[in-house]
Amino acid sequence: MDDVQDQEDECMVLGSMFDSNFTRDADGGTLHLPLKLAHPLALRSASDPAVNHDVIHLPPLCLQWTYQPTYPSTSPPHKIVTSDWLTQHQSNLLITKLDELWEENQGFVVVFIWAMWLQESSLDYLNIQNHVTLDDQSLINKLKIYDKDMKDKEFESSSFSCNVCYMESAGPECLKFAPCQHVFCKECTSSYFKVQIQEGNFSGLMCLEDGCEAEPTPKQIEELVGCDLYSIWEEQQLQCVLSIIMGQREICPRPHCRHPVPVDDRKRGECPACGYDFCIVCKNGWHGMEGCHLLNNDQHMSEELYTVDCPRPNCKEEVTMYCRIGSCNRCQLIFCGLCRYKAHPYRLCPLKSPTTRSILSEYIDGCADTQALHEDCYGRKYLINLRDHVLHEIFISKCTKPCPKCFTPIVKQSGCNKMICARCYASFCWICTEILDKDKPYEHFRSSETCVDQLFTSVDESSLNFSNINNWLADEIGDVDENEDIQVETKPFKR
Repeated sequence: MDDVQDQEDECMVLGSMFDSNFTRDADGGTLHLPLKLAHPLALRSASDPAVNHDVIHLPPLCLQWTYQPTYPSTSPPHKIVTSDWLTQHQSNLLITKLDELWEENQGFVVVFIWAMWLQESSLDYLNIQNHVTLDDQSLINKLKIYDKDMKDKEFESSSFSCNVCYMESAGPECLKFAPCQHVFCKECTSSYFKVQIQEGNFSGLMCLEDGCEAEPTPKQIEELVGCDLYSIWEEQQLQCVLSIIMGQREICPRPHCRHPVPVDDRKRGECPACGYDFCIVCKNGWHGMEGCHLLNNDQHMSEELYTVDCPRPNCKEEVTMYCRIGSCNRCQLIFCGLCRYKAHPYRLCPLKSPTTRSILSEYIDGCADTQALHEDCYGRKYLINLRDHVLHEIFISKCTKPCPKCFTPIVKQSGCNKMICARCYASFCWICTEILDKDKPYEHFRSSETCVDQLFTSVDESSLNFSNINNWLADEIGDVDENEDIQVETKPFKR
């Protein structure tokens, strides 16, 4: 069989195998090869590596080749491999690998082997596993759009069982909520949404799955309820936003409700939808005559409002703060304005938060105006308690050693290095913290390689000098982990 016939036969097989993904040219062909991703791939921007966008589809690799007259007997086809996301360096690596495959299969048709290898092994070969970093933001946006389009096509071509009516429906007849990905038929969802709007329960438009609080997009609501009911819903949302901006209303902090709530002069809100009677400062149940503990416990805290950005990376909504507590009306997160973690009105901020460390460092080292600003926002008593907590932690880490038996912190001020724990009464060596023989505790200081003749080693007095506390505090607070998975507010407070 001559080379020309081999080429024709190969193209015929490729056409039957890849169907519409194969195009025959006069002297070669083109294959569009969809890639198989075993798990989501995170797209990272080189300018902002902390922001990831997960995709499960990548644009296909395009393999173009031109036959040589002596293929497949002696010469391989000329080829190029391209894709929207493929760099020139990566393309060259793939071409080199295809040349190696030709060397292994010289004399036989090889395009099908190339195609299968590109589909199944190219990503691993390029070491693209969990993430890929791209310089071009427009390319990231393009890949996100492609991924969404492919997901939509898969959704449209699939069928789903509705957990309300238990009927099987095709994708075009179903609605998928994001980000929970729950799917219900449009008929059931439409009926439910219409009833909620007609009865005035505008906050009830959410996923039908029990316990799920995902909300539909405005476009989905309009499609399901029609123009008239959508106009009513849209007007109510606008009024709600205006009321909140003007300080007349709050959002009910109960996750399953989120209904707009009128606020009285005592900072009390009573939800007309679920009946929750709460304090708008701390979001807990109404305190009655006692007043909010956040205000009562710290007279230095200002009742003026300030704003910060929501700490969730995909939100960044501007949130008005009440005495350290903020409630985002967009993503519904209730968080602490100091550490940016979930609200914790009865606990101190965690020291692992870079924001906590930064603010506390500014409070300790700052001028009087800086200290006054932080006291207005977070409370003088709270900041002092937080500082004292840090001092305690630093003292424990710098001046004590844990008992090797019960782990109680032990401090040594004077005397010999044979220590006795006041809690469990275990004897141990202060130098190496080894538990000593109960009957012969001093034998350790005669025979141990590390502690021989070290029974009366003096204590480092600097470790007990409390004048060093501020230096330790500065060192501890300044040690901020840049990889900490938390958003840090760097903009100045906005009054």
